[in-house]
Amino acid sequence: MVDVMRMSGRLSWWMATFVVLAFTSATVCRADSGGIPAGSASCPHVRVLTAHEASEVEDQFRPAIVSPGPNQMLALQSALDLLPPLACQAVRRVVFLNAVLPEAPEAIAWVGKSRPDLINISAVPGTASEERLTLDLSDLPNMDAEHNRQRKAAMVKVWPEVIHSVFHEAFHCATYLLEAAKGDSGTANGPWPPAAVAEARTALTRTETTGGFVQEWIRLNREFYETGLEEAYDSSRTGRKAAPPEGFMTYYGGHSPGEDIAETASWPAAMPLFDAAYGGVKPDLSDWKYACPKLAEYQGKGIPGEFAALYTKLQFLVDVGLMTEEAMSNCIGSGTMGLERNPGEVGFQFFEYQTWKPLTAYRVDVQSRRTADHLWLSGWGTLHHKGKSYKTLIELQFAVDEGSLPRGVYTITKCNDFAPASKLYASPVLFRRRIPDNPSQSICAYDAIALVSRATTKVIEGSVFVRKVWKFSKPPVPEVSGFPVHVVFGFEK
Repeated sequence: MVDVMRMSGRLSWWMATFVVLAFTSATVCRADSGGIPAGSASCPHVRVLTAHEASEVEDQFRPAIVSPGPNQMLALQSALDLLPPLACQAVRRVVFLNAVLPEAPEAIAWVGKSRPDLINISAVPGTASEERLTLDLSDLPNMDAEHNRQRKAAMVKVWPEVIHSVFHEAFHCATYLLEAAKGDSGTANGPWPPAAVAEARTALTRTETTGGFVQEWIRLNREFYETGLEEAYDSSRTGRKAAPPEGFMTYYGGHSPGEDIAETASWPAAMPLFDAAYGGVKPDLSDWKYACPKLAEYQGKGIPGEFAALYTKLQFLVDVGLMTEEAMSNCIGSGTMGLERNPGEVGFQFFEYQTWKPLTAYRVDVQSRRTADHLWLSGWGTLHHKGKSYKTLIELQFAVDEGSLPRGVYTITKCNDFAPASKLYASPVLFRRRIPDNPSQSICAYDAIALVSRATTKVIEGSVFVRKVWKFSKPPVPEVSGFPVHVVFGFEK
């Protein structure tokens, strides 16, 4: 168990006096730029709007602006302090409202398209009100110790619930920021300062998603769905008490691309909140269902099909800057999921299908070559066959749109005729082993699935599960000896 006071020095004064939370009203000064500084060490630019800044809020909510109490401010600071830098840049303003979102009155917080840098927080009873966050955790004299513990565990659940809700909405802001930065010019700043848009533009360039982060997210999910490794989005999915559909972090994440991004990004980073103690009491979150514990339980090798979509989406968020490596590690836990590849190892490594015993490695003269519509990866090694050694080339090719990288899942169903190693092919994806001095032992996969689990301008890595291949003897015949195999690949610049 982790105590919240250890998670952030900012919280220690609160936890030290938490037996009965009865704060007096705080005196705050308005920032020169308008509003109250949110007080976040990680996001010092964020300001809380007051009635004086009503013009910055949607018309229907302007009369409902309220000043936050100390508990509300502490919950806000806790959420902001968890954010990675890019998401932090995306949030510029917060407002507390004595109102609810009409189309979703149960929502604790929300972000509107017209003000995509502004998080609206409901302060009505039952949401993120100061009264709801002010808890009396003293024991009731007519209740035994176990029932008192259960009662308090249910009471303190409000804190991680409110903090996570605000945290979740920050990733909607981040998604809007990334969309503002897409395209050739990246000049449509919206409400963000040029520096924030420039940071988002750098993230898109690093992942070669300048055509749109959301567009790539949708494509990624569609490919996993069509391969049978993820369920489809369903707008009827609400809440988080049901088990997550395959490929998603939570049940609600399967609602739509926007909610999928926010849920996948927010839950791993917020995990310390779920295992924390609030005033010495750990909240009862047994009805919250999210995928990280299941990922952490996996004890096999590689990235299994049931987790391939979610693992790739987590890594995509890390690469674009909406998740830290630490948060992803928190989610995966101490299990064995991941590629059988160490940082700095480049080229191809073959493994036995069932045992994952390492076979031949191809790490000599490793190359990656790019054209307008293809990415070609290759590496040389030595294959031993019937007492002889042969210099052997492994090739993996992906068809890609200009200005993008391969990412996600690809099926290999065709095998092209052989041609010089320098030639790029029309096939969407190609995997082959070429032996110049013994062509009859060359092979080309016609039943395989490739997973590109990470793709940036600096690193491309993933794996290929090769089921069936053609051996190009005369005449060509299916090769069965030595297959299926796992092939892990990695390329770094």
